[in-house]
Amino acid sequence: MSVTDLRRAGVTVVELLIAMVVATIVGSSLLSLIIIQANFTNEMNAMRDARAVSKGVANLLESEIRMVEVSGGVVAADSTSITLRTPYSFGVACGPTGGRTTVSLLPTDTATLANASFSGWAFRGGDGDYTYLGGTSIVSGTASTCATASVRTLAGGWIRDIGPAAAIAAGTVVFLYQTLRYDFRPSTALPGRIGLWRTPLATGVPEEISAPFNPVSRFRFYVLNADTAQSPPPADLEDIWGIQLVLDGESEVVTLRDSVPKTYNVTVAIFFKNRNQEEE
Repeated sequence: MSVTDLRRAGVTVVELLIAMVVATIVGSSLLSLIIIQANFTNEMNAMRDARAVSKGVANLLESEIRMVEVSGGVVAADSTSITLRTPYSFGVACGPTGGRTTVSLLPTDTATLANASFSGWAFRGGDGDYTYLGGTSIVSGTASTCATASVRTLAGGWIRDIGPAAAIAAGTVVFLYQTLRYDFRPSTALPGRIGLWRTPLATGVPEEISAPFNPVSRFRFYVLNADTAQSPPPADLEDIWGIQLVLDGESEVVTLRDSVPKTYNVTVAIFFKNRNQEEE
């Protein structure tokens, strides 16, 4: 082997530098691709989280608000808070029992009953409107009172003696209700952000049901026969026949390419089912 052959056996400095430059270019391209993909994934996750905040709570509110009765179901309302009497069990009156009224109630979902906080009961008058009575007591009733009044309790139904008593005829439609307040206010789960709270007034224990929300989230109101919701509630709350939920959910985190959280708007119109036809 000649001296010339020995000199050609290794890698020159120039070749090494070229290889390093090529590797750097390829590595930079791959790193940029990874960063772009990571940012895209973070943004999609943030948008998904914002969407979940709005959609999840919309389903809960719809299931409770749609059962509100027009003539006395709305207790208080403004753009950030509403207080409602929401029915959770329907039935008919059987008759008086001491200082209470015995009622036969239709079968009700057990989860609904477990989560309900008894606030009172209401009965339907001849004009179709309901009279609300704040509840003082609710205890198990006896079937004999309903049998005497020829009121049959369906399988799975339940009989209760509820106070205060009311002078109403057997067969009068009644329902039990809970008074709930929903309001947008500072979150405790995410300090510095806005949460939506649900408070059964019978217990007074608030529950933060979803967060965070953008401060533009609010309640709007359908009044009388208008098909467009308005921001201020009417002077007469009995004129409200539906509620529009403007829910702007936010992501918990701010992505690298954003200066504010991602938002996802869900606008839901919920119309009360128990509307007196004479009021339409």
